[in-house]
Amino acid sequence: MAKTSKSVGLSVLFVMFIVFAVADSGLVGCRDWSYSSTWQGSCLWSPNCNKACTKEGATAGACVLFKCVCYDGKGCPQGRLPAH
Repeated sequence: MAKTSKSVGLSVLFVMFIVFAVADSGLVGCRDWSYSSTWQGSCLWSPNCNKACTKEGATAGACVLFKCVCYDGKGCPQGRLPAH
């Protein structure tokens, strides 16, 4: 059971990586997510990042490629992600 959930988790991370790579390449002009403004360091665990993002007013947050990324679902007010 643990092996299955680990492989599912890795698959989800891989899909998120592909989505972020395509979106960051400029093929997607608008997005509903941005880096967290309060979590500047690297992250390892998504629940902590989710708490930080919801305190910022976002809908949810996740730790993606060691960066805290927030999803707000408000129609892309942030525009492109800043370079880090």
